[in-house]
Amino acid sequence: QLLEIKETDEIVTNKINDCKYELGKKYLEEKQYDNALEFFQAVTNKEDINTLLDTTYSELALKCLEEKNYIQALEEIRKVTDKNNENYNNLKKQIHYEYGKYNLSRNDYNGGISQLEQAKDYEDANTLVNNAYIEKAEKYIKDGNLQEAKNIYNYLPEEIEHNGIKVSDRKNQLN
Repeated sequence: QLLEIKETDEIVTNKINDCKYELGKKYLEEKQYDNALEFFQAVTNKEDINTLLDTTYSELALKCLEEKNYIQALEEIRKVTDKNNENYNNLKKQIHYEYGKYNLSRNDYNGGISQLEQAKDYEDANTLVNNAYIEKAEKYIKDGNLQEAKNIYNYLPEEIEHNGIKVSDRKNQLN
């Protein structure tokens, strides 16, 4: 009799697992990501569960990005386990890119540069980084900190120009 109960318990456990799996998929389809995660995280013995979890975290990160909640978007994208997935890499760069642009719009050059450098090769991130360095250097010049400005201009390629300021010209002026 105990064997029958054990087998029945296993059947019930598998059915519950299947229900959690199907509910998670339904919630993912309905874009109810928190509910989907709750069910997916409780599922065992399904081959594609890690893919479904990664998809849910990616979708949640995208939702946060659309809401301009950059820190939460970064937290969600970091939970993706398949770091070689191209969608993961593009979304992560997009989050860093948008967060960097947001920081620059607030004149937070360090924050903007930091985020945009992590988005390298995404859209015009490299150009925005160089422009931010120029703006930061110009702020140093206005503040009278010529050595810091000189350090930045010595770091930048000479052919760059932003807001009518040529790096090569500014380097000559500071030397």
